[in-house]
Amino acid sequence: MHRMLVEDLPFLPLAPCPNSKESMAVFEQHIRMAQEYLKVQSEIALLVRRKKELTTELEQDEMEQQTSFRLIQERSNLLEDNSSLSAYCQGLKSKLSLMKSQN
Repeated sequence: MHRMLVEDLPFLPLAPCPNSKESMAVFEQHIRMAQEYLKVQSEIALLVRRKKELTTELEQDEMEQQTSFRLIQERSNLLEDNSSLSAYCQGLKSKLSLMKSQN
């Protein structure tokens, strides 16, 4: 079981002395620590990737909010312009009507 995992570890321990329980225990402890290290490194890589994804999403959301705000402002300005032009048009119609009635 450990042969395959040992080969994958970045920090290979020295081979244990098979006659020493302490040496075998240290070897096994090293294997477990190295496996935990690899697991933590993988989790860190996943979290870094997820952070980049979330940062990109946040930047896109902020851009969309700015675009939405700009469009809302533009709509408000156009409605204001429309109201002013409608009032101006109505005033011109009234003047035209007054001029026609005077002739």
